[in-house]
Amino acid sequence: MKKMKCLMALMLVLTATCHGEEVNVAEVQKKANAGDAEAQTLLASWYITGKGVREDIEMALMWWRRAAEQGFAPAESMVGIYYAANHRDDAVAAVWLKKAAAQGDPAGQFALAKLELSHGRRVQALKWFALCRPRLTEEERQAAENETGQIMATLTPAEFEELQNLQTTREEVGPSANVRSGTTIGTLVVMGIGSNDTLSVRSGPGPKYDLIAKLPSGTGGIRTVDSRDIGSAYWIKIRVGDVEGWVNGKFVSPEIEP
Repeated sequence: MKKMKCLMALMLVLTATCHGEEVNVAEVQKKANAGDAEAQTLLASWYITGKGVREDIEMALMWWRRAAEQGFAPAESMVGIYYAANHRDDAVAAVWLKKAAAQGDPAGQFALAKLELSHGRRVQALKWFALCRPRLTEEERQAAENETGQIMATLTPAEFEELQNLQTTREEVGPSANVRSGTTIGTLVVMGIGSNDTLSVRSGPGPKYDLIAKLPSGTGGIRTVDSRDIGSAYWIKIRVGDVEGWVNGKFVSPEIEP
């Protein structure tokens, strides 16, 4: 149960609503019994934390499923996270997480990214990390950025091509995800460096080449031109504005344009 609580912690934070600290179990139970999906999800979270009720993961799952079956995205995420935990049933997890992610639920998108990554689908993981990152907690945002940096630093040529060709449409990520139809995830943004630091752009793929420009953290709209493995590092040739040169791939990430 302790491990399950830790795995659920992100979702409980992200789906918190303005219910205050007072626990009115009878009232919430009544609404849940009447089919209120938000009440069902809240009641489920109480069964996880033991807030006003006894801790009972099976009761929590039952109420999450009832809410999820009504299309309530936070509950869909929770059902998916439950089945993804310890790989209970990744196929079932994927079904629910994709439903939640398609509605723009950040917790569902984050969990789906982790699930895709665990199965080696790293470019798909990049997509969902990029979509959810702006709406995560600071701790989870840092985790997403770390995962993204590690993937970008070790992209294979096939993955690089997939990244360039990958497009995210409203049908894939849902109308609430604030993504324009046809947005290309091959566009990159500078990340993984300090807010006051800059990313060096060099004339060739490696630190030995001349420094030709510096890009501040958060610079977006970066287009990929070429890539190359240099030792243990992955270098990307980029173009942004009037600047064209090479950067360490560890410090750029897929960008989703608002």
